[in-house]
Amino acid sequence: AWRPNEAAAAFAAHHGFRHVRCFWRMDRPPGPVPEPHWPRGVTMRVFDGSERALADWNDVYNASFAEHYHFVPGTVEMGRHIAANPLFLADGLALAYRGERCVGFSHNERNGSAGVVETLGVAPEVRGIGLGRALLRWAVGYLAARGCAHVELMVDGENESALALYRSEGFAVTRTRDQWAMVPGA
Repeated sequence: AWRPNEAAAAFAAHHGFRHVRCFWRMDRPPGPVPEPHWPRGVTMRVFDGSERALADWNDVYNASFAEHYHFVPGTVEMGRHIAANPLFLADGLALAYRGERCVGFSHNERNGSAGVVETLGVAPEVRGIGLGRALLRWAVGYLAARGCAHVELMVDGENESALALYRSEGFAVTRTRDQWAMVPGA
């Protein structure tokens, strides 16, 4: 539930759920967008709809989020389903490659006049080289060039490295979403 929502918190507590996590919506107002600086040896390709691109997207998604809270593994079929949606922006999906291996991605959408960085992921073995920042800047530039009034994204409130990156690129928390769960043995 989005805050404030005392009724949701009371309902959850009454039914034995406890608060487990916060997710934050972050917004970046319009303004100058720095150019992405791709790390040495990394190239970016726009999603072309091919079977290879679908497999690469799926593989890097799974590698990027495997250790995250409530990770749900993706499949190529799920990616195919997403890409078949008439609102899917094929040119809004950046795939970053080091050699022939896809090591990062940024999936972007529109929601009315807002641009949305729907999902951004970087494979563990290339974290810390600036790829996340390059993908984020690419995403913001892509959405701004399409006339989006502002850019937003959602982030796990416990993902400190993502929060630091987003804040350093002009994003600020605008809403908080609480999550409750039944926790065995708690």
